[in-house]
Amino acid sequence: SIILIKKVDYQKGWDALIADGKKTAEIAELLQEGDELIKLDKLPEATTKFNEVIKKDPANAEAKKQLDIIKGLVAAKTSQTKDAQELIKLRSNADKFIVKKQYSDAILELNKALKLSIPANDKSKIETDIADLKLKIKGLDIEKQLADELKMAKKFDELKEYSKSTKNYTKIAELLELLDPKNKEIQKQLVNKQLDESLGKALK
Repeated sequence: SIILIKKVDYQKGWDALIADGKKTAEIAELLQEGDELIKLDKLPEATTKFNEVIKKDPANAEAKKQLDIIKGLVAAKTSQTKDAQELIKLRSNADKFIVKKQYSDAILELNKALKLSIPANDKSKIETDIADLKLKIKGLDIEKQLADELKMAKKFDELKEYSKSTKNYTKIAELLELLDPKNKEIQKQLVNKQLDESLGKALK
């Protein structure tokens, strides 16, 4: 009877050992499958695998760590989605300001976009757009100076004080060189028109 009891105890221990080995193998397989699913960006499926591990082994540190990582990835994705939507909104606002030639307001909107969590290529494009807008602001300032100089030159031409208006036209020539080619051509046409009128009066 003692031998039989020991045999039963031994069999129970052996069965438990086999069961533990089987459970260990299943857990290792689930952990590996979960890791692969994370790499494939299949986060819900990966979560299921790691939760199965927790059911088999509530104290499993690896499964808990991976579940925390998944939570972080999900949160990051949610944030990126919100930021992507916000980027579209800010871009739209900036475009509306650009149409109205309110370049400073457009820059403010684009600067807000730079603070979002967005891809590097999007940030680079925004920085380029901001630089272009700053050039446009500079161009507007130059155009204002040109308009003022043309006004003064016209006044001196009408008074036949051509030596004074010559200084204005010299300044205008210098300002024209600061503009981009497209704006420069437009402004040159305005200057040439005024010169034609002034020269015509002077010749008469």
